[in-house]
Amino acid sequence: MTTLDVSTKASPMNNTTPKKSLLAFFLLAIILITPFWVLGAITGIQLLPGIPIAALGTLCPMTAALILVYRERKLAGVIALLKRSFDYKRIKDNRWYVPILLIMAGAMVLSFVVSRLMGVPVPLPHITILSVLVLGLGFFSGHWARSWDGRDMPWIPCRLAGAR
Repeated sequence: MTTLDVSTKASPMNNTTPKKSLLAFFLLAIILITPFWVLGAITGIQLLPGIPIAALGTLCPMTAALILVYRERKLAGVIALLKRSFDYKRIKDNRWYVPILLIMAGAMVLSFVVSRLMGVPVPLPHITILSVLVLGLGFFSGHWARSWDGRDMPWIPCRLAGAR
């Protein structure tokens, strides 16, 4: 069974409390994403058909996390945070690979099917290798901003015990 442990202890990575650092993280992420929102609202630029420039905001939580880690632990902390994204040995139970690899694809397929069943005019997808690589990198970069158990970002007090 998965439990949610909400801790209010100070993180070993910094000398601030999680509440203060969580606020700094969200404020910085909002500051970073605001130009994308404004630019998208003013210009209507699309990265790909149906994907506004504001979608670049998905990189802002990662950027905010890297900035905050750099402020506290310099380059060594940034490298350690990025290395954790590729540390597959931390996943002890191989069953976690099923949702890791399939949940996003499953959500997209389900969204497509439900939209078609509801009669929404959804065009058939035109998938290219380049778009898969670019979007895959974008989705993967979101992982750099958080971890399954919250240990990558000391300012997030929630920890998902089942994924340790």
